[in-house]
Amino acid sequence: KLENDKPTKLSISISGLSDELGSKLGIRVLAEPYYKPLVWVPGSDVVVAQSRNNLCVWYNIDSPDQVTLFPIKGDAVDVVRADGKTEVVVEEGQHQLGYELDEGLLEFGTAIHDNDLGQAILFLEKLGDKPEAEGMWSNLANIAIATNKLRVAERCYAALGD
Repeated sequence: KLENDKPTKLSISISGLSDELGSKLGIRVLAEPYYKPLVWVPGSDVVVAQSRNNLCVWYNIDSPDQVTLFPIKGDAVDVVRADGKTEVVVEEGQHQLGYELDEGLLEFGTAIHDNDLGQAILFLEKLGDKPEAEGMWSNLANIAIATNKLRVAERCYAALGD
């Protein structure tokens, strides 16, 4: 199971990827690792990785097919979260560029990380019918059921049309 056991970095690299994690993230491991190590965005359940010339962001790890890609020309070296803004720092030659992540989508991950299900609902209601919303409603419903928050689960299933 993919777990955030350290503040900013996962304890595995893609070359040692387990079948379960690879399946969850939709990654097939070849002889040569295609993805560089995964990094958690601090204080959230959002994951960042690099595959050759793309920065890959999973705002919802329970929906691995919904990955946001940023074309890059260097190596991702850090994730910085400060002053209401989150950036992935990429070294391109002798320059460092910041690729800003969607703070709105990070809000959901932060609410889940903080176990603030009410805030997660408010965020999802603001998100509307964006493609990411369905997976997030489903994720929140599963968390609500697991923690016996039945009113939250009921709201989630209503949003999903179930």
